[in-house]
This record gives sequence, structure tokens and C-alpha cells, in this order.
Amino acid sequence: MIRSALLLSREALTGPIRRFGRLRDVGTTVGTEFLVMGASFLALRLAAQHWGPGGFGEFVLFRRNIGLLQLPLSASLALGLARFVSIARASNRSERAYGLAALLISGGSLLLAVLGALLFSERLAMLLFGASTYRSLLGGLLVAVAAAVLHGVAYGLFRGQQDMRRANLLQFTAVGALPVGVLLWDGLSVAESAYWIGTAWLVIAAVGVVVGLRRSSGGSSCEDLRHAVGELLRYGIPRIPGEFALSGIFAIPVVVLAQRGGVEAAGHLGFGITLVSLAASGFAPLGLFVLPSIATRFGAGDVSGVRRDVVRLLCLCLFLVVTGVAVIQGGVPFLVTVGLGAEFEAAVPVVRLALLAAIPYVCYVVLRAVLDAASAWPYNSKNLLISLASFVVIVTLLPGATVVVFAMLLSVALLGVLSIVDAWRVLPRAPRSSRD
Repeated sequence: MIRSALLLSREALTGPIRRFGRLRDVGTTVGTEFLVMGASFLALRLAAQHWGPGGFGEFVLFRRNIGLLQLPLSASLALGLARFVSIARASNRSERAYGLAALLISGGSLLLAVLGALLFSERLAMLLFGASTYRSLLGGLLVAVAAAVLHGVAYGLFRGQQDMRRANLLQFTAVGALPVGVLLWDGLSVAESAYWIGTAWLVIAAVGVVVGLRRSSGGSSCEDLRHAVGELLRYGIPRIPGEFALSGIFAIPVVVLAQRGGVEAAGHLGFGITLVSLAASGFAPLGLFVLPSIATRFGAGDVSGVRRDVVRLLCLCLFLVVTGVAVIQGGVPFLVTVGLGAEFEAAVPVVRLALLAAIPYVCYVVLRAVLDAASAWPYNSKNLLISLASFVVIVTLLPGATVVVFAMLLSVALLGVLSIVDAWRVLPRAPRSSRD
């Protein structure tokens, strides 16, 4: 009886995940993401030791601007490739055409970016770094942005081919280990480190693209290429506003609270949001498997039971996050005093309130891949923009610092609810059996 109970418990915990990918791949991907996170913290610590507060600020801006510029230039190619390559594999269509189409799109956008940087280098340095004297960082930044876009192409190809071993190796090598390796090289300036990080990353990403294309099936006729370019652009461009909105949902509340309640209050909320992001990071790798798995099942016409599997996966994730939040709530005073210091005891109520946002945010994190796989229509962008707009409306109509925290929590709750509603509408029902 005990053995049967253990087997049932194991199936309840691992069954929903195994339907979307092998447990070994899920485990290694989660482990890779945590290793990358640890390497990022180590890179920041090395930067602070090498260059002090001023150079550290330059390096942080360099890293932040990579993601900021990558969003409009990549046009969600990594996400689109994962979806369409999975569908192509299941329906015996050309995979290689999508990889080549992504290279054409990224090459054109990067060429425009380089021309813009050459023509408006002083203005761009002022916009991105706060002063035109930081023009020396633009070269390394542009190389790193090109590498990030190419990295997205290689990563998207590997995800679409459901080759998570190569995808994880690429992610850890380029995003995790590479910056640490460069920063261990003493005597480099911030600009020189930025250049070497970007150059080495570009080489690694290019190798990844070549390997991904060689493993792709199908031809690359002009008609296939034209069709693939159109699909990737129609899928990716409408999702760009949603990427900016996602950043705004967690960044704008801190800025608004700083204006209404001071920098100290904004820091309290920022620490709470950091805990929310950490809680959700454990579930983010599931999307790496859910999207290509569902896209493959849709491409093969096997839609029976998809909704049931997604519901079970979501229930499992909700159980885990609710349990985790309940446990962490009791330990918030310890986390605040250890992580920030005893003088930050006033942050405990704000952190506890902000931590509740982890529950609906995990709903979004789990279901965003489902919505992207089930439909080319940008449901996630729509939901993100609506949620951000709800926050703006609330803080505009209601004054006070406390309102900002509640408005952030309500906007994230709305994001989770909208994701659940759209997933329920988009996913097909399993056909009824003859006994129903």
C-alpha cells in the first residue's frame, strides 16, 4: 500500500511535466538557469572589485542596454523559431528555411542599428549611458547586441529541434561562463571587457547557428524562404510591445514609489520584486519544453488532451508556488535582515505584500509558452499591455505611496487571470468518447 501511494505521488508530481518533455531535460535546464544566475552575480562582483563604483555602473548599464536593444532588433526570433521549427518537424516541412529566414531578418535589423549608431553615436551614448563621453562603450555594446540576437537564433533552433542538451550548453557557455572568464582577465578597462565579451559571444553564437542549421531538415528554396520570413515577422513583431510592457510592470512601480514615498520605500518594493522574480525563475524553464511540445502536437494534428495536460501542469505549479510563498512569508523578516540588514526591518510588510504577486506571475510564466504555441496571435502582448495600463490608471486616479504597491499586485493578478482565460479559450477540448 505504501509503495502504491508513493507511485501515485510520484505520478502526480512528475506526470504533467513528463508529457511535455523528459524529466532529465527539465532538470538539466532548471539547473542551467540557476548556474547562469549564479554566474551573473559573480560577474557583477568581479566588476565591482575591478573598477569600483564608477566602472561598476558602466558595466551594469552595458549589460542592461544589451537586453534593451535586443528586443526591437530580434523581433522575438528565438520564440518564433522554437514554435515554427517544431511545427515544421512534425509536418515534414523545411526547418532550414526558418533558420535562414531568421538570419536574414536579424541581419537586416542589425545593419540598420549599426548605421544608426554611426550617424548618431553621441546622442545614442547620451541616451543609453547618460553622457556622450561613453561613446567608447558603443562598439562593444553593438557587438554584444549582435551576438545576443544571433544567440537567440541558435537557441530558438535548438529549442525547436527539442535538443535541450545543446541549448543548455550554449546558454551556460555564452551567458554564464563567458562574462566571468573575461572579467577574470586583469588589466582590462570596461570598454575593452565589453568588446571581448561581445566578440567571444558572437563567435559562440555563430557556431551554434551553424550547428543548428546543419541539423535542420528540408530545403531552402526561395518560396520556402519567403514564406518563413513572412511567418516569423507576423509572429514576432506584434510581441515586441509586450516585451517592453513586461519590463514596465515591475520597473515602473519602483520609479513611481520613489517619487511618492522616497528612495528607501522604492528599495523595499524592489527587494520584494526581486523575490518574485526568483520564485518565478524556477518555473520559467518549463516554457522551453511546453512551447515546442505543444507546437509539435498541433503540427501533427494530435490536439487531444492538450488542454487536460496544461490544466494538470498549471495545478501542479500553483500548488508548488502557493506552498513556497506560504513558507517564505514566515521567513521574510529573516530574509530582509540577512539580505539587506537589520536597519531594513520596515521593509517586511512591503516585501510580504509584493511576494503575493509570485502566485499570479507564475500562472503567466507557465501559460505564456502555451499561448505562444497554440496561436500566432499575440495574446501575451495583449495581456501585458492591459495589465500595465491597469497599473497606470490606478496610480493616476489614486494618490499615496501605499497605492503603488497594491496597484502593482493587482496588475500582476490581472495578468495571471487573463492568461488563464485566454489559455482556456485557445486550447482545444479533447473529443468526447462514445461513452460520454
